[in-house]
Amino acid sequence: MLAAAARAGVKVIVTYNLKDFPPSSLAPYSITAQGPSAFLKNLYNMAPSLVMQTLDTQAAAIGQTMTFLLSKLRINVPAFVAMIEETLD
Repeated sequence: MLAAAARAGVKVIVTYNLKDFPPSSLAPYSITAQGPSAFLKNLYNMAPSLVMQTLDTQAAAIGQTMTFLLSKLRINVPAFVAMIEETLD
C-alpha cells in the first residue's frame, strides 16, 4: 500500500492499522497515516459546511435522518460523530 501511495503522490493514508505505518516508514515519502475519525475530523476543520452538506446528502440518499446516519457512522468513526453531534447541539 505504501508503494502505491507514494507512486500516486498521496499525502495521507487512512487506515485502522496505524501500527503498520510507522512515521519512520512514511517520512521519506512525506506521507502521514491517520485513523478514519482523525481524517474526517481534519476534513471537517478544513471545510465544515462541505462536510455537513455531504452528510445531509448521504442521509437523504438512503432516505434517513441525520440522526440515523450518525448512529451508523458511530460504529466506525466514533470521535468524528461525537464532534459532529457537538456542533449540532
